[in-house]
Amino acid sequence: MNLKEFRRYYQEYSNIYLKYFYNKNDASSDLTLSHHINNRANQYIDYRNLDLVAQCLSGEYQSPRRFKLLDLGCGGLDKSLILRKLFPLAELFGVEAKISDDPGHREINKYRFNKPEYYQVLKKKYNLNFGLYDGRNLKFSNSFFDVIMLYATLEHIVPNERKEFIAKISKKLKKNGLIIVTRCPQKNGLFETISEKLSLGAHLWRLTKDEFNDIFPSQQFEMIEYREMNNIFTEPAAIANFFFPILVVLDRLLEYLKWPFFSDYFLVLRKRK
Repeated sequence: MNLKEFRRYYQEYSNIYLKYFYNKNDASSDLTLSHHINNRANQYIDYRNLDLVAQCLSGEYQSPRRFKLLDLGCGGLDKSLILRKLFPLAELFGVEAKISDDPGHREINKYRFNKPEYYQVLKKKYNLNFGLYDGRNLKFSNSFFDVIMLYATLEHIVPNERKEFIAKISKKLKKNGLIIVTRCPQKNGLFETISEKLSLGAHLWRLTKDEFNDIFPSQQFEMIEYREMNNIFTEPAAIANFFFPILVVLDRLLEYLKWPFFSDYFLVLRKRK
């Protein structure tokens, strides 16, 4: 997948979103429009993360094998739709919590799920299975999934409950199945720190590298991919869009220089048993 293909897929998603979901008086849909659909810098970071996910899955699951993937914390199913385009034979499930642990998402979730026709269209057109859960107990049988993707999800779980959360969801994963953690914000990332100081929407519960060793103990998980990535700001959207060409160059340069103040983590872990 290249950036041009990604934008084509995302435009297809955007058309459905605007037709069946968007309401300018709805806090959730208005935020998604400004932060995701119209934000070129945010789209670019989504592309980079999803491209890595696709590369990983292509290596693990050669077509035409049918694998089962859970997009846990799926929001509006935009990431699931990209994966559907890339893996047409996969069984894709999106699940979102009815009530978020993160106080910054509680108001959003009040509006997010009142558009049943939107999810019905995605189900009918792309065979994307959507469901809600209580944030603790997934209603799937044990060893059901080949892959569980946590895309911008782990940072919204209360820190002292993350280990229990992973223990519970990993029961739904097959032996040798994968957990993919992506777009997970780093505790001391430069742009997160600046956003926090300027009240631009920094994540409340960012992670350190050491926390992953506790959340994913080596007796239970083998880490097969670890990256530190994403080195540009995405908010305010108007400023990010204006400087977008420069931001792309900056992101690549800082990644090449391996500077220590990256924004996000990307991990792939294999369940041992």
